[in-house]
Amino acid sequence: MEIQEFNIEEYADHHMIDVFISGSLDQNDTPRNIQNQLSPQLNQLQSSSALNIYLESLGGTIGVSTGIYDYFDNLRKRKKFEIITHLTGNCSSAAIIIALLGDKRVLYPGANMVFHATMRTVSGSRNKQELLEMVEELQSYDDIQKKYYSRIGLTEAALNYLFDGNLFYKDRLLTHKQIIELGIATHVVKDYKVV
Repeated sequence: MEIQEFNIEEYADHHMIDVFISGSLDQNDTPRNIQNQLSPQLNQLQSSSALNIYLESLGGTIGVSTGIYDYFDNLRKRKKFEIITHLTGNCSSAAIIIALLGDKRVLYPGANMVFHATMRTVSGSRNKQELLEMVEELQSYDDIQKKYYSRIGLTEAALNYLFDGNLFYKDRLLTHKQIIELGIATHVVKDYKVV
């Protein structure tokens, strides 16, 4: 895959709205809460607009991440604007689903990603049937994640590498090279100045 350098100056004539998603993705980050907080700005989006989503999150629940993804994706389909996701820091676990939302997915020099399988905390005594049901539930969450990853056109080989190989079932820090080779990032920021 050929990676391009991201140039913000290309968007000088676009109306841009910036959204920052950071911290843990939990029940407070539901699409309804995001809509309530950003409604006036989001109503201004149009076909010549770009929505910048800056991500720095260790993840959270898959339901919240897929809800945020679906909310912005449906809004984009209705209003025909471009979404640019900016991977500025640690973008891991369930937050990666939101990163995949971008028409352009920009990788910054200090960014990293940690992939792992869906997890669940288990406490107390559990019988065999309860544990088998939990395994089935976790597999369904993995299947949901595969659907979102395949939306950006990851090859079958890349999906197999992420989900069926050793990478996905252990916490794995992806290098910039891996993030680019897998097609997760479409653009990179090589040099930028902190103002």
